Amino acid sequence: AVENAVAYDYSNGFVEGTNSKLKMIKRTMYGRCGKELLTAKLILSSGEYG
Repeated sequence: AVENAVAYDYSNGFVEGTNSKLKMIKRTMYGRCGKELLTAKLILSSGEYG
């Protein structure tokens, strides 16, 4: 893993950051809403990247 990190310019930092953000939103919304509101919240927050 260390050799690959040094040898290549590829990184999964963006993917890991996105996953972390979605998990945080899921945790804060747990028990507070239905599926529709959670979906709307995820779509709204994903607009910050695009």
